[in-house]
Amino acid sequence: VLKWLEEFTESLKRRTDNLTEDVHKLLEQTGDVEQDFYNTFNSFRALSNTQYIENRVYEDDEMSAPNSDFSARFSEASLPAQ
Repeated sequence: VLKWLEEFTESLKRRTDNLTEDVHKLLEQTGDVEQDFYNTFNSFRALSNTQYIENRVYEDDEMSAPNSDFSARFSEASLPAQ
């Protein structure tokens, strides 16, 4: 009985050591995945900000072009006839 208990104890210790190693590997992989997720999220955020700025500049260009045409026509119309 004593020998069986010693073998059982040794087997259980080996299994728990293996399980501990597996859990540590899993934690390391989880940290890697978390870091990849944050990097991807930040890349999408940067892309979104870039697209927002590009769209904003495009809208400003569209709005400034008609205004410049309007201001040129308005200044010509406001000149007194000679």
